[in-house]
Amino acid sequence: MAEVLIATLALFALYKIYSSGTLDFARYTFIGSSLVFIILLIGLRIIRDYEGASRIAIYFGVTSLGLLWVSLA
Repeated sequence: MAEVLIATLALFALYKIYSSGTLDFARYTFIGSSLVFIILLIGLRIIRDYEGASRIAIYFGVTSLGLLWVSLA
């Protein structure tokens, strides 16, 4: 359910970037997706799926870089 909400927020953020150039919703999207990736990462660590956790960590890093980019812009 959270993934669908974040995806919808991402589409709205893209619309706001192209229409008015504001990055507010993009920031909220990156924060929300970071929270979802942290929850997934903790869950994969609990069930000891270390290979899956390493894959999620890569996506979390990309999301963190996106959040940094939005914060600096």
